[in-house]
Amino acid sequence: MFHCMNKDYWPIQPTFISDCKEVSEKGFTLNEVRHPNVDGLLRVDELRGFLADSSDDENINNPLSLFQIVPRDFKIEDNRRIKEIVPKDVFISEIIGDRRIIRIDPGVLYSNFQCCELFRRCNNGKNKYLCYESDSRIALLYHSRLSSLNLETDFEEWYETLNAVIDEYNNNKRCTEDLSLKVFKYTDDFNDKEHSRVYISYKCKYSHLEEFFFPVIYAGRVVAVLMQGQRFPNGMKKEELFSGYIDDTSSGRELKESINVIEANHFGPSMSNERLLAITRRIENLEKRINEKTYVAAQSYINYRFSLWQKEFRNKIKEIDGDLYDSIEKYNQYLCEILKEIFEDFHEHGFIRIYTLQDSEIEEENRGEYKFELIGDSSCTKLSKYKTIQFSTFPMKKDAVEKEELLKYIKKVPTGFNKDTDVFRMEVPIMAQKAYIIWKRYDGEYKGELKKHDDYYRSMLKSMYHTLLEPYFILEGTKFEKKLEASLRISVHESAQVIPSVIDAINSEESLDILIHGKAYNGNPVITKPMHQILDASNRLLLLEGLFRRSTLIFKKDPPRCQWYDFHRIIYATKSLFDTNVYRKKSQSLHIISDSNFSKYQLLTDYGFLSHALFNLVDNATKYGRKGSKIYLKVILEYDPLIKRIFNRDEPNLIRISVISFGNEIPESSLQDIFKLYYRQSTNEIEGMGIGLFLVKKICSSLKYKVDCMKSEKVHDIDLALQYCYCKQNNLNDVELPEGIINKLKTSVSNDLVRYVVNINADNWEVTDDEVVKLLTRSIFKNEFQITIPVKINESIIE
Repeated sequence: MFHCMNKDYWPIQPTFISDCKEVSEKGFTLNEVRHPNVDGLLRVDELRGFLADSSDDENINNPLSLFQIVPRDFKIEDNRRIKEIVPKDVFISEIIGDRRIIRIDPGVLYSNFQCCELFRRCNNGKNKYLCYESDSRIALLYHSRLSSLNLETDFEEWYETLNAVIDEYNNNKRCTEDLSLKVFKYTDDFNDKEHSRVYISYKCKYSHLEEFFFPVIYAGRVVAVLMQGQRFPNGMKKEELFSGYIDDTSSGRELKESINVIEANHFGPSMSNERLLAITRRIENLEKRINEKTYVAAQSYINYRFSLWQKEFRNKIKEIDGDLYDSIEKYNQYLCEILKEIFEDFHEHGFIRIYTLQDSEIEEENRGEYKFELIGDSSCTKLSKYKTIQFSTFPMKKDAVEKEELLKYIKKVPTGFNKDTDVFRMEVPIMAQKAYIIWKRYDGEYKGELKKHDDYYRSMLKSMYHTLLEPYFILEGTKFEKKLEASLRISVHESAQVIPSVIDAINSEESLDILIHGKAYNGNPVITKPMHQILDASNRLLLLEGLFRRSTLIFKKDPPRCQWYDFHRIIYATKSLFDTNVYRKKSQSLHIISDSNFSKYQLLTDYGFLSHALFNLVDNATKYGRKGSKIYLKVILEYDPLIKRIFNRDEPNLIRISVISFGNEIPESSLQDIFKLYYRQSTNEIEGMGIGLFLVKKICSSLKYKVDCMKSEKVHDIDLALQYCYCKQNNLNDVELPEGIINKLKTSVSNDLVRYVVNINADNWEVTDDEVVKLLTRSIFKNEFQITIPVKINESIIE
């Protein structure tokens, strides 16, 4: 079963910004990625630097502090850097619950007014707790009634609710002191983007100085509170500072002396327009940085989660074993489980359903219907009403068909489909035969910064379709091969019946008498043939009988039945049949090289004929290519220069399909014979009967195509795949091999050539010393078989 994460991790919306990664490991399960909801964002020293720099602004010139409500396990490391504010007020305590209030000051980077620092030392140091208790009122901005609103999108409602909360607090009898809090609304036009903001003011009970709270916002929620404190209200006199709280002690006398030396420039407007503007600019810059850091952290989290899912899913798929149909059922189960977990993490009440076009329907396109079957559902439903979706004919030529167009062709809209909210899309990624439908619904749209995270999540989900669907395509391809094999067994059965009778006829007494005496049983003279030729023919037929039993090839005698097919469907369907096998059997990899426009074309051809020809060529490339090498399926369009010159458009007059592999040299003397029935090179050690290329030639001739075996081109004097994989796995200074072999292993080869010839991802091949000694010094050649398709015959067209 796939692992499900804590629901608090999504949406990514930090409630505090101080970094506490190193001190919040209790109950923390994400050890490989930072998470703003759990760890915060910015180091305390960074925030202190921001406060000091802002405090020193010529238009602020006043100490600033930053308050946050943090989780209970947030550790207070150093009183010089972070202070905890412990409220005594019941009203405030109920708001913060089991959380804590912390305060960050610039400290020595920008000190508070000396008179305030001295007051906190009075009364044997107890006064400092009186000051901090007043600071706890920042918690009013975190009231649950405000937390349920979005300050950016529901500002007026948020503002009215804040006023109601402040009035309730000011009039609440449980309050320990009357601070006469007031809410101010103003419009900020920072960066030409007007939006409303608020701040709260109150007068300190002890100093009679004014202080101000400014909310710091992320995605419409308060994540911190900036306090500008210790401002002299208009008309205030020096003697009013701490009036009634100055005792006759050395600390009190020192406090009184510090008040007397306060300069006149500190008395003036407590919140001028210039100061309000400067503070707002600083808050905007801090919010911008929070947005950027959170977005990066969100991407890291999403990447991390999807990488885990991909790894878990692949591991599950690797465990699948047994009957083919049972394997597909297990795959469906694992796919549903992982889709369920994805949506539980990111969109708990949404769903995703994936449907694939069935191969049986592809073969019957002339019926004008397409059936898609459900293979994965995040809700793990087994209700039959969601099992299939049927369509009338619709354009398979496109890479994707969007909801509006797709619904035009649907025979019956799926139960529960909501046209306004659901994502409904058909995609045809590279393999037109493997078209699939994605039906998604999300549990709500996010806005602002959260919307960006959600968009990134959706792009990651889309990129994961390859991982999720590739095993299904492989399993379905295997099932298709099984069906094809069964079909071939039936189709060749009648033909196979004649083979024993032919063998008996050749080996009958009468036939042998002809061979021995040169006459028929009635004495008439006959044309004699060497005995070995007849016996060889008998042996060939015996081999052919075994071929029929294995049913791996087919002799098609009926003429081709041509229809229009997507060109890329034929090419990529061939690749899909071999992708896994070439790696599993010989650690090879299969790649497509193509003209960028080839996917735009349709081809008038017999799909079965051409596919069978390509199948045989790639199968040969797999058998005869070197272990650990690459195979290329190359498509080239050759354009008509006359049409380009006259009509200024590209129109192909030839299409060339090549299958390229790297192995032993095909002798030039064999190029004319290689397509003959039963032809085998005498030195060839690979099992076979010389039928595959004969069939390729026969199929191409019936389609009026040309097929050629190109002259082998020498690539290198040593086996590059063997050299690369052995060196990758061994330290050449430690191996015990003949000096000549080690020198060959150290042969310098360009990186480009290695990347072109070698499957550098061949991790399942453990190269032995014996293999290196025996095979390394074989030269490696590029071998190419090319099918040429004349456009005038096949009339390929661009859509």
